[in-house]
Amino acid sequence: GASVELSERPSSSSKDVMLLESILDIPWFSNTSKSVTLHRKELLRGRKQKWVSKHMQSRRFEKLIRTCAKKLGAETTLEVFSKLGRENGIKEYNALIELSVETARTCIKEDDSIDQIHKALQLLQSLREQGFPIEEGSYGPLLQYFVDMGMIEEFQSFSKLIMEENPSSCFRIGYYEMLLWILVNNNDKIEQLCSYVESNRSEQHLKTA
Repeated sequence: GASVELSERPSSSSKDVMLLESILDIPWFSNTSKSVTLHRKELLRGRKQKWVSKHMQSRRFEKLIRTCAKKLGAETTLEVFSKLGRENGIKEYNALIELSVETARTCIKEDDSIDQIHKALQLLQSLREQGFPIEEGSYGPLLQYFVDMGMIEEFQSFSKLIMEENPSSCFRIGYYEMLLWILVNNNDKIEQLCSYVESNRSEQHLKTA
């Protein structure tokens, strides 16, 4: 078929969707309801703006990103969306991070799993370099993976980096840490964490009293 020139900026929302369809080879509009399809097409025709609109920030859009990543890889996906005039944001990065972690869970070989986690960490680093805040939607899948795999050293190193980057995340990270100690049945650490949380709660109470 004809090659797709990614460097050409489409002039309308519908052209952007058609370009993505050709890249991903998946249908954008559902054939289950003609009326719904027509309604969507009318919405697209009526909007004289880039394809980054609210309805494409939905779960359907996240699914699109995940499908693109499976076919092209995370780096190429970000490049494609950038050339389409789409500024890569937190949702894009989070979807790719989550996909990398999910892929790591299904890998049979340990080296393949490590490679996927490395990709997720690279995406997180790229997110940080773009100036976005590092929040639970970004670091959560990685922490949960380390918890589920009982990877104590990796969990501690990663959570330390996250807390240095985002000090307000300490209590959310404490939640994941509690899950980790419960999983590995470390009662001493569980008691320590409970004591730490209680002492901080008391300090906060005194400050607001």
